[in-house]
Amino acid sequence: MSLTPEQQEAAYAPGSVSVTAGAGTGKTHMLAERYLHHLKSGYSPLEIVAVTYTHKAAAELRSRIRQTVATGAPDRFDWLAELEAAQISTFHALADRICREHPEAANVPADFRLLDELEGKLWQAEQLAIALDQLSQDLYTQVPYSLMRGAMEAFLSDPISAEDALKRRQKDWLPALKNLRQQALEDLLSHSSWQEARHVLGSCAGSTGDKLEGMRQTAIKAIATIENENDHENNWENALLSALTAISGLKINCGSQKNWQSKALLESVKESIK
Repeated sequence: MSLTPEQQEAAYAPGSVSVTAGAGTGKTHMLAERYLHHLKSGYSPLEIVAVTYTHKAAAELRSRIRQTVATGAPDRFDWLAELEAAQISTFHALADRICREHPEAANVPADFRLLDELEGKLWQAEQLAIALDQLSQDLYTQVPYSLMRGAMEAFLSDPISAEDALKRRQKDWLPALKNLRQQALEDLLSHSSWQEARHVLGSCAGSTGDKLEGMRQTAIKAIATIENENDHENNWENALLSALTAISGLKINCGSQKNWQSKALLESVKESIK
């Protein structure tokens, strides 16, 4: 299979190349051709590193490279022999090899072993619990334990982004947070459940003094506060917080059927408040 002009440009580029493409677009084929290009440029298979994420992908890449070399350089039996020992593997396998060959530089014991996926998760959970227990109790007065644990788990899942994020000050992330909050509010107000509940609560009413009717009126007032952002100017955030707090405190285990036109109407109001 021949390369497209774009693939040729990537495969034979003299310097570093970054290729972004979807599944089934020929990335592995292009990588194999680039591997052969490096061989023809004077490198040995023992001097080239090719890594991917999974064992299956690594095996496929090795097979494709072997096939490409056999077709593109059939007389280079030395390349084909060296390919069997070439570093064509997963990232983890490459790291394992580096650590075993240079344990002192990698700061690991010479007899270390790799944890499998389950063992790794269990070890990380255990170490995280230990670390959280060692934090000052004063921190937990500001950030609840469950939120602290969730944040730390998020940091550990993407340490590179976490390191970058933790270098930033409040002024750096407040604008982004404001935009996210605004988008969340817009998503809420445009949601079909919100629209339907708003319509029901605004068009139905029970008798004065009924507890559920009081809840309905509180909900209607909170909805109006949330939807009329421009009416509050500088006090908008406080008004929004108060309105959302009021909604979260609504109860539906109240209301007397005799104070409503029908049981169906009573249940509809309860469902809308919920």
